[in-house]
Amino acid sequence: MLPSDQAERRRDKRYPVRLPVTVKLATTEMSAQSENLSLRGILLSSNFLIPEGFTVELEIGVARLPEHDLLLTARGKVLRLQFSRQGSSRSRSPATIAFASRPGG
Repeated sequence: MLPSDQAERRRDKRYPVRLPVTVKLATTEMSAQSENLSLRGILLSSNFLIPEGFTVELEIGVARLPEHDLLLTARGKVLRLQFSRQGSSRSRSPATIAFASRPGG
């Protein structure tokens, strides 16, 4: 598939944003970073593998304020997982997550 074909399939514009994200899977919490964000989903990179097909809870850190952090919350399903081509265990693996509920709602 050509990149232009993929762009035509996307319904929403993706915004390149790098924000801290907490991913909750069952009783486990993991740290990640957003790569891009749209109304329907988010691309994350992390040092762990999130199982494809699983539903996760997300807390997206929008701002750090003196008395508290401003967080957007959402639930989503892991659609795709890309394995890093680097052999290092410290390499970051991207995961595509489709929102089941929109951020903040």
